[in-house]
Amino acid sequence: MSNANSRFVSVTCEQCGCSSSIRIDQYKRRNNSWRCRSCTKTGQVPKNKGKGIKNDPALLRTSNSYAKAKYRCKTGHYGYYENIEFKFTSLEQLINEIGLRPEGTSLDRIDNSKNYEPGNVRWASHQVQVRNKRNNIFVEYKGEKVCLYDAARITGKDPGALKRRIKSGCPPEFLFEDGKWFSKTQKFFPANR
Repeated sequence: MSNANSRFVSVTCEQCGCSSSIRIDQYKRRNNSWRCRSCTKTGQVPKNKGKGIKNDPALLRTSNSYAKAKYRCKTGHYGYYENIEFKFTSLEQLINEIGLRPEGTSLDRIDNSKNYEPGNVRWASHQVQVRNKRNNIFVEYKGEKVCLYDAARITGKDPGALKRRIKSGCPPEFLFEDGKWFSKTQKFFPANR
């Protein structure tokens, strides 16, 4: 019967100098060199990752957005996407059109009445997308068309009060003025100054 210890060899770590014993065949496979576990873990060089979707965060984000938009169009998404089509034939076509998805953005249609198609998509932040909805009310403020909530924030007015003024027929010139708008008489009474 052979001695069990004859299959092992005493080795010294090349990095820290500690010693241990390993099997001879493992030692020969490592070209007669050895490092202990702690030195191997701390000095480990990360393996070169492949170039697949899972290893590229921007490509993974882009792929997820592509798949989710395609799914919304396919299922109708509770009726909101019944007449919206997804016209991109591949992920590569989307990437060629608008590039990889930056962090903090998602896929947005520039014109919500049109399809997901080349020329009508972009990467947009949540704040931009909130202002690109069908139910937003746009008003003219200082010669510029802005969302009602942005105008309310700029002027310090209550957005609910501005919305009520618009619904009751208040003319645009009185919309941001201090005072009272009477919808029955269609008259505006400025606040006392």
